[in-house]
Amino acid sequence: SRSTAAGLDRVHIVAHGWGAMLALDHALGPGGGGKGVASVTLISAPPSYKRLIEDRVASLSAPGFRQDYAEVLMEGDAGAGGGSALSDAGRALYDKAMAAWIDARVSARAAGACYEGLRVGGAGEGFGALRNTPASDVGVRSSSAVWKDMAGGKMFAVDGALSDWDADANGRLASAAESGVRAVKVYRGENDALSRDAAMEVVDGLARGVMDKSGVAFEEVEGAGSCVHLDRSAFFLDGVNAFISAHDA
Repeated sequence: SRSTAAGLDRVHIVAHGWGAMLALDHALGPGGGGKGVASVTLISAPPSYKRLIEDRVASLSAPGFRQDYAEVLMEGDAGAGGGSALSDAGRALYDKAMAAWIDARVSARAAGACYEGLRVGGAGEGFGALRNTPASDVGVRSSSAVWKDMAGGKMFAVDGALSDWDADANGRLASAAESGVRAVKVYRGENDALSRDAAMEVVDGLARGVMDKSGVAFEEVEGAGSCVHLDRSAFFLDGVNAFISAHDA
């Protein structure tokens, strides 16, 4: 593992979205993957990838979201993904619709990392393009390749390597303590497309598996979408610092 390679006896993991899914895979992996993990902080962690997509699709029907936007986003993912099979006019509407969905459900901050970075490619040489910042050719190619491999290039349809991902595969949430996991905190932004019920499935599953129930916490954050760490960064960092401090023994 990276912690072993780095010579660390104990680590704290903080992860969002896909990263949260990978964090669960690591912490709940076979052979006591969580041993040496002092705490895990998850942001927008779904109980399964299929449930995440279901919630995203449901979010398109939320009051105030334009019907033509919802239709073009679904149509854009029905083909190759990302609106690539749409006409020029359809692609332009798709881009406007995606930007509106990101603002409402992901992060309204100008930085617009996370999904925006995957959609347009990274500024400089990596991910997380700033809005209105030209993406480099390397960033576009790398982000597009990852997006296609992991999610089939689609936001509102199940595809790619993540298709069958399940947080509770083989009942592993209930075996969290056996894997070495002792403390987990789950964050959800109140505007996240991932529903509260979905987030609570992860929380409740972990609560069955961690022997000390005080080691499992959930917090819903006002004024935030999926990217709680961006929308409410100071609040989030204070909370994470307190949680890590409490479980750093």
